[in-house]
Amino acid sequence: MNNIIKSTIIGACLLLATGLVAPERAKAETPSGSWKDDSYGDDFDGHVKQSFVRSSTTTRFGSRDVYLIVRKIEGETRAFVITGDSYICKDGLDWDLQVSFIIDGGDVFKQKMGVSDSNKALFFRRDRTSAWIKEFNEGKSFKMRYTDGCSERSTLEFDISGHTGFGK
Repeated sequence: MNNIIKSTIIGACLLLATGLVAPERAKAETPSGSWKDDSYGDDFDGHVKQSFVRSSTTTRFGSRDVYLIVRKIEGETRAFVITGDSYICKDGLDWDLQVSFIIDGGDVFKQKMGVSDSNKALFFRRDRTSAWIKEFNEGKSFKMRYTDGCSERSTLEFDISGHTGFGK
């Protein structure tokens, strides 16, 4: 597992565990609307800047918190979703999970996403990160649905009003 993905998963756990919020960045990079701001790190592990929206969903297993996160670490910006699933079953390759999306009630479109090594998060393709950030900054609502390799279907909805603090 590369260091960026490890740091992303560790940071996501820190976000969930501590809820750290540090809005000390320049105004042009301060998220607005539903987006929150977070940063952490040190000179040894590197510094991480992220914007995120939190939502919740109810499944047959109960209610769970879900997060849509845009993060910059080691100069690379990534977008991913912490699904709240205890385990996303992979059915083949790591980047083989077909996901459907709707932004602002528009047309459904599909893209394959990567499943984290911990099987708890979904990653947007790196070559599409800029396009996703643009969508997140301009959109108001974001829905995604996937069926994992164990045939468990999940639908996640986020209020993405405002902007991420990235790409504005």
